[in-house]
Amino acid sequence: MMFNMVSSKAKNTLFLIWFPPLIFQMADATEMMLLSILSPELRCVWNLERWQEALITTVVFIGMFISSTLWGKICDKFGRRKVSVS
Repeated sequence: MMFNMVSSKAKNTLFLIWFPPLIFQMADATEMMLLSILSPELRCVWNLERWQEALITTVVFIGMFISSTLWGKICDKFGRRKVSVS
């Protein structure tokens, strides 16, 4: 009931504030879901041992750590909006 009394401009503003972070969060969750589905299949197809399967997952998370740190520093220097839009 309360949401019906909110103006159209306020609804659009709320949408613009909440929608982009949700998209990024969904992309991140999809990456982890695909990793959990593909890892056992890769283990069978490539005849990997368990430690090799775990290494693939570890490398993905190390890459996420390094890139998030790097992009965080770039965004802090130039501004998040400029980096995200360009």
